[in-house]
Amino acid sequence: MAEPDETELKSFAAKAGLSRQFTFKEFKIFEAISALLAANSGFSLNFVFKGGTALNKAYFAGSQRFSEDIDFDLFSGGPRAKKISSLTSLSHSMKGFFVQGPWIRKDTVRFSLGYSFFGSPDHVRLEFSIGKLPLTLHPMASADLTSDITGVRFYRVPCYSLDDMVARKFNALRTRGEGKDVWDCFHGIPKTKELKKAIRIAMKSEGVSLTVEEAIAQAIKKLEKADPERMMKASNPYIPLRLRPKDWKEAVMGVIRELELL
Repeated sequence: MAEPDETELKSFAAKAGLSRQFTFKEFKIFEAISALLAANSGFSLNFVFKGGTALNKAYFAGSQRFSEDIDFDLFSGGPRAKKISSLTSLSHSMKGFFVQGPWIRKDTVRFSLGYSFFGSPDHVRLEFSIGKLPLTLHPMASADLTSDITGVRFYRVPCYSLDDMVARKFNALRTRGEGKDVWDCFHGIPKTKELKKAIRIAMKSEGVSLTVEEAIAQAIKKLEKADPERMMKASNPYIPLRLRPKDWKEAVMGVIRELELL
């Protein structure tokens, strides 16, 4: 997929209401996903796309935010050291990027996919979680990804179902409570059909020993203590101008109401 020149980039960024750096990175994120799947044809590792980028590009057409990382759960078997070695070989075989890593923290294996942003260094962060159990409410399937920001499309990427994806995003909301998690849950929860069941299974997958009711109560408590002003400042740069919440406090309360209805 062709990268935009500076004039084209300026037009894309202005239309999206995002910075030029983030708009360019959106092109590179799709390029990175393509490079990863192409490289994996020689490794056949079993991984599934998750997180904010996956959720927005697979399921939020028309209301997407920008997300600067690509995250996967690895479900290939074998010892921990073998998983890390395989991921290292896979990532360093990706074309079109200056790959650094791995950096390992607990069960997360991280790589940096470097590139030049019109002469300045930048990177896409690639992460794999190697400690999750392959438990889902619905079968994992291939999803088509679309960027509202650039118009780029990519087909047949292994993804969680919407319910399973939002359940994992809910757990991020419960533990982190960032503005981007609020945004994703605000848009994602109303689209789900069996979220409570999906949360129960996601908690088992992630080794969390809480009931669904306890987890929801924790998430609500986290949101009740949130600082909407701080969320706005941290998260608005990732959200196209026309889609930014006019009132972040109301967005937080909207998620609380959705959780209370589960």
